[in-house]
Amino acid sequence: DPRVRVFLGTTPAAGVGYTLTAACWTFAAGLPWTWGMLEQAEDRANRRGQDNLVLCRVPTFADTVEEGIWELISEKRDITEDVIIDRTIQRMAALSKAA
Repeated sequence: DPRVRVFLGTTPAAGVGYTLTAACWTFAAGLPWTWGMLEQAEDRANRRGQDNLVLCRVPTFADTVEEGIWELISEKRDITEDVIIDRTIQRMAALSKAA
């Protein structure tokens, strides 16, 4: 429905259940345990056919479980990015030596 401008849903529902192409805002009610699930939910709001800038938000509050989960998945994201960047650099170095 092109009149819909806000989507509120759980991260799993937003991540696998819907392809949103009209919303301008998405709010996930609750954080997943992995960064990838959060990215998947955000990606669903930015699919082909989406003409709007979409702002994705996950409300968190101080001294709550969500605050702790946010810190945990942020650390997991940082570790994953470090591993991916290191492996990419290693592969590029190996390819340049082979050339």
